[in-house]
Amino acid sequence: MSEAAAGPRTPEDMIAAGIRWVLEGNVRKAQGEFPRLRWTRRMARLAALVLPFDRHGVGRDLVGAARRGGIAGARRVVRSLTRPPNRDDMLVSRKYGCVWRMTPKVASKSIQAAMLGADPECEILKTGAAEFRARLPEARDWFSFAFIRHPFSRALSFWWDIHFAHEHYTERTTPPAELEWLKRRRAHLFEYCHGLAETRDFDAYCRWLHTPYGADSCANRHILSLGLQIRDAEGRLPDFVGRLEDFAADWGQVAARTGIPVREPPLLHSLAGWRAPREEVEAARTARAALLTERNKALLAERYAGDLDLGGYSPAGPKIVGPFPNRPRA
Repeated sequence: MSEAAAGPRTPEDMIAAGIRWVLEGNVRKAQGEFPRLRWTRRMARLAALVLPFDRHGVGRDLVGAARRGGIAGARRVVRSLTRPPNRDDMLVSRKYGCVWRMTPKVASKSIQAAMLGADPECEILKTGAAEFRARLPEARDWFSFAFIRHPFSRALSFWWDIHFAHEHYTERTTPPAELEWLKRRRAHLFEYCHGLAETRDFDAYCRWLHTPYGADSCANRHILSLGLQIRDAEGRLPDFVGRLEDFAADWGQVAARTGIPVREPPLLHSLAGWRAPREEVEAARTARAALLTERNKALLAERYAGDLDLGGYSPAGPKIVGPFPNRPRA
């Protein structure tokens, strides 16, 4: 006997059926089928939130999640689509009068270690621009800087990090506290980015970035376009934007402008962050570069067109082809 004939049998089936009917505009049917359940209003609310994205098949995802996990499963899909991106993380040093607009997967651990080493009282602010100006009005005239990276390399690094890095970190090479943090971050990303756990194949990841779940409107900071993260509320770039590809020279400019004594901070996380031998690092780099097929480069170039323009990066691959818009003249 079909579900249509027998009707939904489990609570999860009921929720999935109700959401499907609401998406189809048949709210009365949901109300008629479940007169004693409190789910109807929740179904309508969840369905209304995803309707703007339904042309991308989001409604199907919502029904499938409801069938597997009930209201909680459906709510995770909605949360993935409607959670606003966090793009305002800053590290502030009163001692050196500077503001670093933090960007993950761009030597962020190395820069943070260098700044905290020079000024242990540095403060990380997770705040909007208006609140930041209210709390630290004197910071309006401080030197601000950020670092960016070729978006293809950054996408590869993040994809590898969430799917494979945990297999190589061990208690012998990584402090237990950091291991635990890596596990929590990975679980958090999978919880709040619907479909990310299924992107273990890099081709699938590049396609996922073009779904509503990978869009800048709701993206996690590891996925969010760097141009959005480093601009202020008025769309202005920091006083200086460095490139990871020129890290030593560009950090030297930051140190010279701020007086931070750390002239050459080491890059703490190499490509093989599990501290592998050089030969293994080179082999991993070669294997990862091979994943940048023409199709994947085209997908990434479309998704991160703004970052390519910002850094003067080539859409053909991780190399520089143009100048910075705000780099000081020599």
